[in-house]
Amino acid sequence: MFDNNLEEISYQSFGGYDLETQVLKTFKTSSGQTGAVGLYRDTSNTVYGFLWELDSSYVPTKEIAIYSKDHPESYFLTIAGAYQDSQTKDYLLATNDMYAGNGDSQAGFIRVDSSGNILHRRLYLANPNRFSGIYGIEAVHANKFLLYGGESKEVGGPGTPTDFRLMILEVDSVGNLLDEWTSSIDEQYGYIRDLQLLDNGELLLAGSVRVSLVTNPTEVHNFYQRPALIKLDADKNIVWTDTAYFDLEANSGYDHFVGVSSTPDDNGYVTGGNTSVLNQDETRSITFPVLHHTDLDGNTVWSRRYAVNDHYRTTYRIYDFDPTPDGGYMLTGEVQFWLQDSVPLQQAYLLKTDAFGCVVPGCELISTNRLPAEAPPFAIKTYPNPVHDRLNLFIKTEPGAGQHYWELFDAQGRSVRRATGTSNEMSYLIQVDGLVAGVYQLRVMVDGRFRTERVVIL
Repeated sequence: MFDNNLEEISYQSFGGYDLETQVLKTFKTSSGQTGAVGLYRDTSNTVYGFLWELDSSYVPTKEIAIYSKDHPESYFLTIAGAYQDSQTKDYLLATNDMYAGNGDSQAGFIRVDSSGNILHRRLYLANPNRFSGIYGIEAVHANKFLLYGGESKEVGGPGTPTDFRLMILEVDSVGNLLDEWTSSIDEQYGYIRDLQLLDNGELLLAGSVRVSLVTNPTEVHNFYQRPALIKLDADKNIVWTDTAYFDLEANSGYDHFVGVSSTPDDNGYVTGGNTSVLNQDETRSITFPVLHHTDLDGNTVWSRRYAVNDHYRTTYRIYDFDPTPDGGYMLTGEVQFWLQDSVPLQQAYLLKTDAFGCVVPGCELISTNRLPAEAPPFAIKTYPNPVHDRLNLFIKTEPGAGQHYWELFDAQGRSVRRATGTSNEMSYLIQVDGLVAGVYQLRVMVDGRFRTERVVIL
């Protein structure tokens, strides 16, 4: 929960008005300050990468802008990650050169000095049927860095089946390629969105796993995608993979983890990202935030999904995930609202949970195993109650239960909020600050059986 004293800072290009600004990742400079990288699209529709140095109030004090090496009118460049050399103050940048015509991407590396002058520039994996993307850079030591992302390859040329693989490029401090690793052709994965280097040389990869929906090798592959945490040993062999909930019919392409962190007790890992379901008329995939806890052996401990009350007209895209000093977790990104069939409205989004991924305190203790035989096959808990702005509702159903449905009624019996879900565990963030103060009834129903709870809105 947050108070209303948070400060919002809006950014635009140092050059003036722009059509699009995306901050793709933040990083720490060698002096401990915060930096940011991303992309701009200006009024001439040219897209270029940027790096900002931010002061203690997160206001940009310097911008370094970099354009695509060739054909800037048809190619654009994004900066996906950065590392600053503590001795020279040079920046090492993980980049993507993309062709605007069809989105083809080529992984790259750029080293610039503190004034933005390009010292070294590299492009990797040049192949007409092989497309690569980079999502970040991780330092192993002063002269060895890992660029991580993924690649897709049309194995027989254009229009033939596409293989998706995890990809890690080992480069030196000037971008020379030392080694290249991709996952096996038998293991279809998406891109690596975050990478954590463990003390013993093992690697944790937060991203996705892709599974083909066709068995005929001559057909172009359709696939579904699941958020996944992958562990590699020091020789980059896959040790285990843990995946989160997915809805096969709702594959949106945004089902992936974006970050990974060790738990405070070092007994596992927590990942954050996105997962999807179909909306009620089955015409649009709706993306939800997800937090997922994995133990040291790759087994799921818990998995939490979150939605606002009118979630079938709302979608989230989580771009970053971090632990907080109090032991909890924070997900940040954007939320889009559809008003009938109009263009979606877009807002920044931030979600804070406790150490167990709960927005309803104690949700980790709720179980359906101890329910009486005659009781409805689910448990619920609300917080806070009484409430004045946002009511958080946690629903947990027995395995195999059908859809859950909840509805909030005012004192006159009128429905004021409602939603339907399919997951056996869901947290709803219900906006009530526009409702008249008074006593309301919350009804939750699963498989034709219901529970009610009294809610007081202040």
